[in-house]
Amino acid sequence: MNEQLLQFIWRYRYYNSTHLFTTAGEPIIVRIPGTLNHNQGPDFLGAQIQIHQTSWVGNIELHIYSSDFIKHQHQKDKRYQQIILHVVWEDDIPLIDAYGNQVPTLALANLVPKMLLNRYRSLMKSTQILPCAELAENISELIWNNWKERLVAERLMGRALQLKSVLEQLRGNWEQLIWQMIARYMGGKVNGDLFAAIIQTVPYSVWKKYSYDLTSLEALLMGQAGLLTKDFKDDYPKQLKSEYNYLLYKYQLSPPKQSAAFLRMRPASFPTIRLSQLAILMQRNPSLLDFFKQNQPIKALRKLFSLSASEYWNEYYLFEEPSNTFSKKTGRHLQNSLIINVVVMVLYLYGDVQNNNKYKDQAVELLAALPAEQNRILKIWSENGITNQSALHSQALLELTQHYCTPRACLNCTIGNVILKRGVLFTS
Repeated sequence: MNEQLLQFIWRYRYYNSTHLFTTAGEPIIVRIPGTLNHNQGPDFLGAQIQIHQTSWVGNIELHIYSSDFIKHQHQKDKRYQQIILHVVWEDDIPLIDAYGNQVPTLALANLVPKMLLNRYRSLMKSTQILPCAELAENISELIWNNWKERLVAERLMGRALQLKSVLEQLRGNWEQLIWQMIARYMGGKVNGDLFAAIIQTVPYSVWKKYSYDLTSLEALLMGQAGLLTKDFKDDYPKQLKSEYNYLLYKYQLSPPKQSAAFLRMRPASFPTIRLSQLAILMQRNPSLLDFFKQNQPIKALRKLFSLSASEYWNEYYLFEEPSNTFSKKTGRHLQNSLIINVVVMVLYLYGDVQNNNKYKDQAVELLAALPAEQNRILKIWSENGITNQSALHSQALLELTQHYCTPRACLNCTIGNVILKRGVLFTS
């Protein structure tokens, strides 16, 4: 038993509430268990109970053992001197108030169904990535859909909060933020941080000034990534290196400390290719916020992110190392990822900052219209019968896994609650 589980049991009345008695033998009726207090002070506020014929309204404190009240030094805290009930798992000592009276105490150890406790232990001890996946299959679609909507809202709000902090650091420069976001997702897990740092280490005014010049853009991106340090023989990389050295000196740039990585990566995702595609996007669309705000259809957004690397890369994946000749283009997977992680988030953040739900609604509508993402975690959910029909579903399941399943926050999860109480008889 832990206090979080005890709070859960008390909050939702998951105990036999017929013929309740305090540890002193007084009959007690719980009318309202109170509101869980997330701040300092008693665990539940505004509870309503009846002991004998007397009704009480006030606060309730919970502990595993009644002696924990003393161990936690609550007797010295004025906030705990007016509690109307002490709810414990086991009563090991009577609790006496400042006036010498015994504080009414309710012990729950013998009132909670063992089935609930056993299921909770099973979830907490599970070694599976998703501890309840096999138990969640028969939960109704209505419950799942309502929970997914809440999860998506949590995910969007949480990520928007992080992005708002970055936007403040950028002094409200939306375009700079957008390009950092695009660069991060084009860099992927391996080079995402580096790509974002490249955009950050070059003033936005410089990117904007050279937005017409593909060679300068590619030189800046490749140079800041540490890819132009060799003595080249081919004309194009020599030109890029010369241009970069000029811009480096002119604007006194400081390259990021890390360099681009190629290890365990498909050639189509090499940083050389991705940076060239990013340069193409920057040249074609130096400003993107207004474009995103125009409620673009998915087809238009995919077209925006349909990018071929510059002509030199038709015959190369690496500088001066020839490959088969063909155009290096972004695939549908990357296009969808950029829509989900950039367009959707920018729209939601913009709606939040401007207090305009229109843009938030556009963001959610895009998620609902995009196909579901696919990865190892989402595959496990699908194998256990949990529908994943759109990006809205996949984003919800990723939020569920990251913030509920991994930390085993089953008590705060709608699905966890359903599983814990399923088939358990609570008498009231």
